[in-house]
Amino acid sequence: MANAMKGLLIGGAIGAVTALLVTPKNGKEMRESLKLKSSELTAAARERASLMASQAADKASAARERMNEMGKAAADKVATVAESTAGVFQNMKNDAQADQEKDKPSLGSSPSASATSTGNTASTATPSHAYQS
Repeated sequence: MANAMKGLLIGGAIGAVTALLVTPKNGKEMRESLKLKSSELTAAARERASLMASQAADKASAARERMNEMGKAAADKVATVAESTAGVFQNMKNDAQADQEKDKPSLGSSPSASATSTGNTASTATPSHAYQS
């Protein structure tokens, strides 16, 4: 886009200078005509540059807003996944604690107590996870 605009301005300038040079005018008229054309082209270039800068600023602002929206959406998704994961881990922890409580021997029926009373110190209890499927 910039190259096309540059080419258009250069082509316009070359065409204007050529038109001025081939028309019969005296030196003073030629200089005034060149000065006028130069001023017109400069004003047109400044106007076009200003318009392009304004459009670029608008597009940059829109892109910035869109990136902010995408960032917020991503942060929300990460927070949701983090909460979900924390809930899963908490459930796993609770289940593990419940299993530990379930596997604790009661005071009267301790396998180690009966083994000690018979003189056998080896434990004969089978872990509860060995039977789970």
